[in-house]
Amino acid sequence: MELSLVALTQPVEVKGHSEAEGVGDFEGRVVAMALRGGDPIAEAVPEGQGDGEAEGLLGWGVTYFLVCDDDKPAPVWVAKGDVQEHRLADAASG
Repeated sequence: MELSLVALTQPVEVKGHSEAEGVGDFEGRVVAMALRGGDPIAEAVPEGQGDGEAEGLLGWGVTYFLVCDDDKPAPVWVAKGDVQEHRLADAASG
């Protein structure tokens, strides 16, 4: 399955919890975003035939965020569904 990186136009901070190994609770700035499942416009999949929930512009897949959390030794990838809070970050803060 393809993973497509998506450019962030504004800094975003997220907070949540992931059951993925080595993640757990997380909070920090999103430094990258990716969509697994291909082009959300060109590869529209009929209901019930995708491997994830519909996300975005008629597409199927899963959105992931690469989060820099000061409490983790390296950035962690988290699924959109694991994010419990999000907000636009102050661009001047780092």
